[in-house]
Amino acid sequence: MTSKCKLEIYSDCKDGGKLQKNTTSTIVDFLLKNIGKRLHIVIEVVKNTRSHRQNRYYWGCVIQEQIDCFHERLGEIWDKDEMHDWNKSNIWHTTSINERTGELINRPGSSKTKTVGEFEERMEKLRQKFELDWEWKIPLPNENLELDF
Repeated sequence: MTSKCKLEIYSDCKDGGKLQKNTTSTIVDFLLKNIGKRLHIVIEVVKNTRSHRQNRYYWGCVIQEQIDCFHERLGEIWDKDEMHDWNKSNIWHTTSINERTGELINRPGSSKTKTVGEFEERMEKLRQKFELDWEWKIPLPNENLELDF
C-alpha cells in the first residue's frame, strides 16, 4: 500500500496554539503512514483566503450547477475535477499580453489564494458568464430555489 507523498492542510491557529478540528488527527495519520521516511515540514502563514462557507457553496452548489448546465446545454458530462479545471482556465485565470503580437494569454489560476472578497468577485463573474453565455442561473449563496415537480 502506498501513501500520499505530500500533505497540504489549511488551518486556523486557535488560542493556545491549537489547530482546527480534525487537523491534528490528519497530520498524525499522515505521519503514521510515513514512519521511517525523511520529511520536509513547512509551516507558513497565509493571507485570509476564502471561507469554509464559500468553499462549500463553490463545491456543493456552483460546480454542480455548472455540470448540470454543460450536460443540458452542451450534451456533455463533466465531473467535479474537470469543472474545477475549466474554472481555473476561465474564471481564476490571469491574463497577460504578448507585447510582440498583442495576443492575450490566459494562464490558469487558483482559487486557493483568493481572499473572501476576491473569491466573491470571481463567483459573481462566473454567475454572470453562465447567465449570459448559456442562460443558466447559478443561485446566490443561501438563495432558495423553486423546484418544479
